[in-house]
Amino acid sequence: GMVQDSTAGSRTTGQQTDEMRLQFLRSSQVTCNDGSAAGFYLKEFRGSRRWLLFLEGGWCCYSKETCDSRYQNIPRLMSSSGWPQTKRGTGILSSQAEENPHWHNANLVSNSGNLVCSQ
Repeated sequence: GMVQDSTAGSRTTGQQTDEMRLQFLRSSQVTCNDGSAAGFYLKEFRGSRRWLLFLEGGWCCYSKETCDSRYQNIPRLMSSSGWPQTKRGTGILSSQAEENPHWHNANLVSNSGNLVCSQ
């Protein structure tokens, strides 16, 4: 497979979590602009057959000037080096039924603007 779990350890079957876990792609041909590994966040909701794929926008760059500007203004869209191992979703990415009544119990894939980075 192309996905490498960045965490060690496993969760008990049936246990739910609000945290999305960072996953890196193993392919060295798919990287962020600075050469760091491309990745995405995944939250599995055991027993759910529903999936929410969240693709965050973040402009693009097409020259040294525009890429330098993007890196200065939104570095997390250019490099995975500062990404946390886990993060909590809010709004449509929340696991809380009160905050997200329609999608709280769905499996979630979030690219954080950097699933596939290219110039």
